[in-house]
Amino acid sequence: MIFLGFLIMRNILKPETRPVIDSLNRANFRTVMVTGDNMLTALNVARNCGMIDLRDRVIFANASPPSRDNPACVKFLPSEPSSAQQNGTEQQQPGNHSLEQSCYHFALNGKSFAVVYDYFPDLLQKILIRGTVYARMAPHQKTQLVETLQKLDYSVGMCGDGANDCGALKAADAGISLSEAEASVASPFTSKIDNIECVPMVIREGRASLITSFGVFKYMAMYSMIQFVTVLIMYSINSDLGDWQFLYFDLIITTTVAVLMGRTGPAKELVAQRPAGSLISISVLGSLLLQTVLVILIQSLTYTVTTTQSWFVPGNVSSSNNGLPNYENTALFCVSGFQYLILATVLSQGQPFRKPLYSNVLFLIALILLYTLMVFLTFSPLQFIRTILQLMHITDLKFQFLLLGFAALHFVTALLFEIAIDSGLLNQCVRPFCKKKHSKKLFKRLEKELCCNFTWPPLNEVIYAESGRVVHFE
Repeated sequence: MIFLGFLIMRNILKPETRPVIDSLNRANFRTVMVTGDNMLTALNVARNCGMIDLRDRVIFANASPPSRDNPACVKFLPSEPSSAQQNGTEQQQPGNHSLEQSCYHFALNGKSFAVVYDYFPDLLQKILIRGTVYARMAPHQKTQLVETLQKLDYSVGMCGDGANDCGALKAADAGISLSEAEASVASPFTSKIDNIECVPMVIREGRASLITSFGVFKYMAMYSMIQFVTVLIMYSINSDLGDWQFLYFDLIITTTVAVLMGRTGPAKELVAQRPAGSLISISVLGSLLLQTVLVILIQSLTYTVTTTQSWFVPGNVSSSNNGLPNYENTALFCVSGFQYLILATVLSQGQPFRKPLYSNVLFLIALILLYTLMVFLTFSPLQFIRTILQLMHITDLKFQFLLLGFAALHFVTALLFEIAIDSGLLNQCVRPFCKKKHSKKLFKRLEKELCCNFTWPPLNEVIYAESGRVVHFE
């Protein structure tokens, strides 16, 4: 037998991985690696892909199961000595806590994870807060890791491409299979590409869907409010909107807008800002309240100004036709028609979670056509259209421009309201009147506690499971 050489296998990082991890880090998403590979291989990949910065330190959480003479124990060991120790200026002592609180990561293997999971439930939570690399993990341990992170109130996403990932993919809040084999059966999402580029895509799509749902909800709520205010004002003079006017608002404007405004795609970049997660929130309810007040003011102003015109003649109300056509109805019809379109425009803002409104070409074309139609109905509707919609023929050009000015005022004010709400100004105004509450997320409370605890982690100390006492090794 003749020796020819060594066969070396390299675990090369895919070129798409580092940009994706960097994007997730910039958006404040925490990334964790759980693998069946060797610990040193996992650490090398974690540093190369950006999960662990080159300047951050890694601490091994080494745990041993109980034996006949000793209970289970765990010890925290730095992966490499600090620069001061390498220069001989610092001697490693038990209980040395000079580690910066924000620049370390825990790494542990499957055997240590099993011991900590069974015998150190309190330590497990603290380790998971900063745990980044989990190596030599069995399939059921991956599932346990996902479930334990969820108990800390994390929303967990999981990527996997093998049968050993099925349990974790099914347990995760969002499981993504990177292959169309066994893992695709257990995961809600299956990627057609075999790398993690799909992860930011799923997050961006999810955020865009959430924002779109809230936008459509707010628009439909405001559509009802606009029509309610109009009808309420008309009832005050024993009149109402005509049947064809209702049909025009409901079918031509509202249906078209509601169908097309949800077609805007997700933004290209992930951002650290998170969308509102509930309809019962300050941003959503505050937006509805401010927009409702603005609708009432604009319509009340329109009615008041209309009744003060020199050519104004009160409608002759009868039980047969509700006094239509009349000047009050015509003025409110024109202004409220603009209000439907204005709110559809304002509530369809894209950034930072969706593309700009102009990227939704069909919606943009529909808005332009509907705005043009409303301008036409305000200034010079044809005779047969006035007859069908029961509109008065107003020849005062200044008054027609005044109605257009009311619509423009509403648009500018509504847009400023939404910009202020999206920038968090409303939250800042309300916050002084709200009692300060602790975070509902358990992991955030633990993070705050650990940042104030300068004795954590206890390096080079052995913690036994029996009584929780700490034993120092020389």
